[in-house]
Amino acid sequence: MNPPHAFRGPKYRVKKGKTPLLTRDEARTLLDSVAIARKVKDEDGEEKEIPCVTGLRDRALIGTMLFAFARVGAALQMNVGDYFTQGRRGRVRPHEKGGTEHEAQCHHNLETYLDEYIAAAGIAKDKDGPLFRPTGRLTGVQHRLTQPDAFRTI
Repeated sequence: MNPPHAFRGPKYRVKKGKTPLLTRDEARTLLDSVAIARKVKDEDGEEKEIPCVTGLRDRALIGTMLFAFARVGAALQMNVGDYFTQGRRGRVRPHEKGGTEHEAQCHHNLETYLDEYIAAAGIAKDKDGPLFRPTGRLTGVQHRLTQPDAFRTI
């Protein structure tokens, strides 16, 4: 009789996620397809482009998910204060499942996307308010963008 025969060795499992990843070209196409400006006519009848807050928000949300590897729910739970500068680089702090906070350094494109969105929306001073907000509500109370709205955006 072989004494070690009664013991089992560790099982070898390869776990592979089912979530498809975007290639670099697909991600660039997606980000470039978001309209960040809209044309309006001024009093003289001339057309000029002004920033579209909704487009800037959508691009910043998609960029946060792509560059910070954040889930949709984690990105939507971020406050304005969860994007900050430490040293010379911007950092984001998405709120993951179970209340954990994952701090990540921003890609330079993500810094640009978030800075442009925050400046156009005028929410820089509201550090405790939601970062990604729906547009169109004039109730005075700021709400978070919902997951179904974010999925429709994507």
